[in-house]
Amino acid sequence: MAVIVTLHERLERLARAAPGADAIVVPGRGRLDRQGLARQIRIVAAHLARLGLGHGDRVVVALLDSPMAATAFLGVSAVTAAAPLNPQYRPAEFEFYFGRLAPACVVVAAGAGGAAREVALSMGIRVLDIVTERGDAPGAFRFAGAFEGDGPVQPPPAAQDVALVLHTSGTTDLPKRVPLTHANLAVAVDQVSVSLGLRDDDRCLHVLPMFHVGGLVDNIAAPLAAGGAIVGARGYSVDAFYEALDLGAPTWTQLVPPMLVEVLDHADRHAGVVARRGLRFVRSVSAPLPRPLLERFEARYGVPVVEIYGMTETTGVITSNPFPVGTRKPGSVGVSAGPRIAIVDADGRALPRGAVGEVRVSGGCVMRGYGDAADAPGLGLVDGWLATGDAGYLDDGGYLFLVGRYKEMINRGGEKVLPREIDDAIADHPAIADAAAFGVPHPTLGEDVAIAVVARPGAVIDRASIVTHLARRLAYFKVPRTIHVVETIPRSASGKVQRLRLAEALGANDGAPAAAAAYVAPATPVAAAIALLWRDVLGVARVGADDDFFVLGGDSLKAASFLARFEAACGVAIPVSAIFDAPTPAGLEGRLAREHPGIEDRLAAAAAGPATSARDRFEL
Repeated sequence: MAVIVTLHERLERLARAAPGADAIVVPGRGRLDRQGLARQIRIVAAHLARLGLGHGDRVVVALLDSPMAATAFLGVSAVTAAAPLNPQYRPAEFEFYFGRLAPACVVVAAGAGGAAREVALSMGIRVLDIVTERGDAPGAFRFAGAFEGDGPVQPPPAAQDVALVLHTSGTTDLPKRVPLTHANLAVAVDQVSVSLGLRDDDRCLHVLPMFHVGGLVDNIAAPLAAGGAIVGARGYSVDAFYEALDLGAPTWTQLVPPMLVEVLDHADRHAGVVARRGLRFVRSVSAPLPRPLLERFEARYGVPVVEIYGMTETTGVITSNPFPVGTRKPGSVGVSAGPRIAIVDADGRALPRGAVGEVRVSGGCVMRGYGDAADAPGLGLVDGWLATGDAGYLDDGGYLFLVGRYKEMINRGGEKVLPREIDDAIADHPAIADAAAFGVPHPTLGEDVAIAVVARPGAVIDRASIVTHLARRLAYFKVPRTIHVVETIPRSASGKVQRLRLAEALGANDGAPAAAAAYVAPATPVAAAIALLWRDVLGVARVGADDDFFVLGGDSLKAASFLARFEAACGVAIPVSAIFDAPTPAGLEGRLAREHPGIEDRLAAAAAGPATSARDRFEL
């Protein structure tokens, strides 16, 4: 086997070669240089080693997207297997993932951690608190109660040690555990770098979640290993994106198609930034990229959009449209970025060019198997090939075209949602006799989550109660906004739910989540301020007190934009999940009144203060 230079070895070498070069930059917060990054990785590794942890252990990282989440992932994976999880999961979800992972400890921010902390303590799992000090460089931190100092990672990871454990979802099973080795990571980093022609002067604007393979490998590991830097933003919102684009001077970024839509929709408002801050390219990931969107984006920004295809099981990229040289074919996800690709029929026989079949992948970036590869080597692989579940074909030039998915998984703007998880979560609703979730087309997310429900005899279906019921059990992006009441759920002879039939019958039917509410003017200053911002973010003529954000055309990206504007105006931070839990101005006002006493005074002060434009002012 060829000698693998691990990601951590590369970062150490880069630090020795140019210690003062940028590694992580956050406009307005400072910079962490290569030497500081290497030292931070050693600090994390040394602390875990002092706790007796090593390469056979798993450590969960449950941190909000931030430079700390990036350096924690890098440090934890140097000495154990890092298992990043969405910090906004509900307690039941953490219980499930902790049960599957059996982590040695869970890393959270001091004074935070919420459900992750509570569930870990209840299960007897050690909690490690991250502490920062005012003036720390972005990504620099220490563990509460830790000894000062660092040291070399002992012993250094071997190629086949697991570096990263992520989860993905199948069509009929529970989420699968995907262990990725240091060899997988090293190969994938090279594939990303080569496919994009990354240079040491490239700076990646990072706005993706740091618990998915794209946010970790594509936007952290690959740019740093190529000798470049990461530019951080203040979370994801349109304003934060353009601020980081302007002040951080990145050369490229990676977005999912709904983000491309959102950024494009606000280009005119940020025309000055667009004019003076050109990118070298934009990479589109996680969901199909509609050709009209690609063409509109490239025309407005004058920048190539590089569409790729990848999976968690392949440590990210499988194919990529050629860049910076070569032909990019709209509608195609490109040519192999390194792995071998085969198109096979139902019996596993190779098909000729142009024939549609299942896409299979093999190569150094592909996992060794689901779960614990040492216990069940090859689980999920067929003769060493990963069966992707995606349907597609290769043209004569070796370009891959995807035409559909064999899997039932819902791809909600890059967030993968397992229908069975929603079915299980609604099973104990007192009014529901049967239910099945499925995907429906969505103009910006690509797909959205819908659910068909059968009422118990004599029961009345109340849409709000279903949303509330599911919101208490699932992450907000899994909660369906479209609810259909049906007489029966179609099933096969073997009893399996026929979700495709549901999607065909209902997906294009009454696709709106619910009929718009009769207009009721907001009765209070707080509700009026919320309605004003919603009107602007959603581009609608008016918003009433009882209007549903999602019925009016909202989605999670527009919700993030609203929340960023709201926080900038009055200094009150609200989680995205709040909009899903309380999707009307009146409902959100009630939540704010409970959680933020004095909110009305803050809004009044914001309205009276200076404003640069009508969009930035509350007209109370």
